[in-house]
Amino acid sequence: MADNKEYLVRGAILVCDCGCTTSILELPEDHGVYTKKELPMVHEDDNKVGRNIRKTSFGACASESPPSEVAQIITIPSVDEAGEPIGVQIEGIACSPVITQSWKEPHETVFIDGGGAKKRALTTDSFLMCKYGGRITPYTSGQENA
Repeated sequence: MADNKEYLVRGAILVCDCGCTTSILELPEDHGVYTKKELPMVHEDDNKVGRNIRKTSFGACASESPPSEVAQIITIPSVDEAGEPIGVQIEGIACSPVITQSWKEPHETVFIDGGGAKKRALTTDSFLMCKYGGRITPYTSGQENA
C-alpha cells in the first residue's frame, strides 16, 4: 500500500471531529483475516454502534445538530501525570453516535469474508459519517503496538 496507509485492525483508535475524546474500534469476533503482524483486520460493515463503536464513544458532542439539546455533566476516562486512571468531568451533550452507512473509502482490491459476502478491508484513509454531522476517522491503525 502506498502513501503510508495501513490496514485497520481491532484496537484502532478513532476520533470524531465533533467529539472531545477518542474511542476504540472493537471487533467482537474476527473475520479470520490477519495482517502480517497477525492482527485481525476489519471491513467496511464493521460500523455498528454498541458492537464496533462504543455507545458513548467520543465524550461530548459539538455538532451543530447534536443528539440532544440537554447538556449534562459527562465523565471522560483519562489518566493523570503518573498514569493513574481518573475521570475528567466536563459539561456538554453526550455523544450518542448514529451510523447509517458503511465505512467510506475502504481499500479497493483487498477483500474480507463478511458472512458469505466479500467486504472491502479498511485503511487509515477510511472514515464513517455520523447522523449528527461528525466525521469519524482513524487516529491510529491499531497496529502500532504489535
